[in-house]
Amino acid sequence: MRQANSSMTTLEKGALVSASVGAVFYVGLHSAGATLADATAGPLYVIRVIASVVQAGSFDLVAIATVIGMRAGRRSPWSHLTAWSAAVVSALIALDVSGYGPFPWLHAANAVIILVFMLHLASPIQRSKIQQQFRRFRRLARAVRDGRQARALAAQVQQLTASWQAADQARQLADQLRQAREGELTAEREARHLAEAAVTELRQTLEARPAAAETIELVQIAAHRLTWEQLEQLVLAAVESGSVSQSTIRRRVRQLAAPAGDGEV
Repeated sequence: MRQANSSMTTLEKGALVSASVGAVFYVGLHSAGATLADATAGPLYVIRVIASVVQAGSFDLVAIATVIGMRAGRRSPWSHLTAWSAAVVSALIALDVSGYGPFPWLHAANAVIILVFMLHLASPIQRSKIQQQFRRFRRLARAVRDGRQARALAAQVQQLTASWQAADQARQLADQLRQAREGELTAEREARHLAEAAVTELRQTLEARPAAAETIELVQIAAHRLTWEQLEQLVLAAVESGSVSQSTIRRRVRQLAAPAGDGEV
């Protein structure tokens, strides 16, 4: 057997307060030098009515709370004494009210019931081995459930962390790509600008350059002078005709001969 939590339940607290009201009322009358005969009118009568309403179910509540506490494991010899005394006093009060006999000594039952009930409440709650095992199993099941919830929560946190890291990496990569693209566009614009500037400069240079006199080169063949273009025509004609005799070449040279003029040979 193991001693467990011995705190009072709400029912036990209510029963104790209800049973104490009657005893407090009688002690109050005694301290005021009054009796029940004096509490038939005036303020004492109002207090008596309030105490009676509160104490109406006190002994029955004490019996019920005691039996429930015994089922919960709060067991001692005082438990049986409390339950039986509360039930007997409640029964005797019912008989007194019904007219079976005056029992004035029942007014002293409040103090006795409170005493034995307090001794019952002082007994610790005892748990049987089966109850101990059951409670241990419940604690173990609760710990397992809490552990699973903690692991599930940790997994969710890891997933969220991984997602955030992936999103951050994606943003960094997008920034790098955007910077690279901007760099390429900048380089392309600079290259285009340089090309346009070079073309403009070349155009300006060519426009500013004075026109040079055309130079015609002449080739001396025997007594005739031919330009390179005429010489090319001569060779092509000889190749096409298939005749390369000296007489044919001379005749063609005379036909294509150009008058002598200025030029470089």
